[in-house]
Amino acid sequence: MTVFEYGKTHYPQVQDPIFTDTLIKGDCWKIELIKGVYELSFIAARHGGGSITHIVTKEEFEAVKEGKLGGWDLVKKYESIAYEKNR
Repeated sequence: MTVFEYGKTHYPQVQDPIFTDTLIKGDCWKIELIKGVYELSFIAARHGGGSITHIVTKEEFEAVKEGKLGGWDLVKKYESIAYEKNR
């Protein structure tokens, strides 16, 4: 059991992403190959929570797997596109 000191800030430990042939799982996001489609899912930061899913390309999946692109970079990209569509 971890003991926390009163008044001291504690930060959660960041986990390294998990990589397989069909899944990349990071903190609060994942990209998974499901029935031939790469799906980016992440926890929504909105009232009621839930998760949001976007379709990404195989090239983006491979770029994240190779470390050229981060999962949160894709979240920002697809969320900004969705925001502009609904404006």
